[in-house]
Amino acid sequence: MEIRSDRQLFVSFADLDVRWDTINDDSADPHFQGWACRHDVRDAYGTTFAPGSWSAGGLDDEPYALCWMHDPTSPVGVFRANDVAEGLRIRGWWDNTADGRDARVKAQSRSAPELSVGFSQAIFDEEDSSRIVACRLVEVSQITARMAAVPGSELTSARSSSASDAFAIARARLRLRSVPLLGRED
Repeated sequence: MEIRSDRQLFVSFADLDVRWDTINDDSADPHFQGWACRHDVRDAYGTTFAPGSWSAGGLDDEPYALCWMHDPTSPVGVFRANDVAEGLRIRGWWDNTADGRDARVKAQSRSAPELSVGFSQAIFDEEDSSRIVACRLVEVSQITARMAAVPGSELTSARSSSASDAFAIARARLRLRSVPLLGRED
């Protein structure tokens, strides 16, 4: 539906083609990368994670939640994980929300640069009761400095918004300003 006036053209939202650029896909550069857990490093609880323990627990290719301080009601992003020889490697994207943007800033300022794993269903080595040989990943949390249970579990890169992200935001704002609301005469 279209309404014309002397000064503006009004278009119904139903007639608009709404599009947005996604950044939470494999084709976009990740916002962050890091080690969620290091293998064979004694943690604050006296346990170690064996190489392959995450794969043995059922690690898959689906996105996992990046939480803030292990609070499942405060997700700040998503990530994908790989169980490699050195540990559980993650790469992901912060949400485009206030919490996600705050988490990014805190990673970049190094006030919250560390990571901590949330897991369940741990199976321990029969010969070493402090060594986990299989566990199911539930989530990874971004945590404040000096809180990681496993030393070396941290974000290794935290990218700023790219120029293309800034341009996409500017284009979206410009589109919103150029679409007057129905019935509005300024």
